[in-house]
Amino acid sequence: LLTGDAHRPLTVSPGRGVAAFTVLGVEHLLGGADHLLLVLGLVFLVQGWPLVRAITAFTLGHSLTLGLATLGWVRVPGVWAEVLIAASLVGLAAELVAEHRHPQSSRIAKSPAALCAAIGLIHGLGFASALSAAGLPDDEIVPALFGFNIGLEAGQLLAVLPLALLLRWTDGRRLRPLPAT
Repeated sequence: LLTGDAHRPLTVSPGRGVAAFTVLGVEHLLGGADHLLLVLGLVFLVQGWPLVRAITAFTLGHSLTLGLATLGWVRVPGVWAEVLIAASLVGLAAELVAEHRHPQSSRIAKSPAALCAAIGLIHGLGFASALSAAGLPDDEIVPALFGFNIGLEAGQLLAVLPLALLLRWTDGRRLRPLPAT
């Protein structure tokens, strides 16, 4: 059916439809440390429904560039996409440090959906290289894009939900620094 991970070419059996690409999206997200770090980092900056909206905005952002790149309307060399993805993770790490030092200072926490959509635009370029490597026949591009995006969204929510619930249950007490004595 499908083989591959975030950095190897993928193979797709012809005619497998949306379900195969949905599985591919979940596998791609759960197999890529960079994607997991991004969505899990968001859990520490954004809580509740704003977190779900932020992750969905990330999906919408990457869906746009994924579609444009897969259709060949946008071309960015893979190395540049990887550099931009790495820069987005460095930016997220800086936000986590800033929030740790000065609570309520995170720009992502103040407008999570807009910033996550912008980050998603960058990550979509990387997703496109993985999906394009599958050698999609022209008649499978739409199901591939649809299924892959559904799988990415499902994978993101599956990765985030347990940690978000743990933080809500503990109110983050065990994850915050102890007060100075």
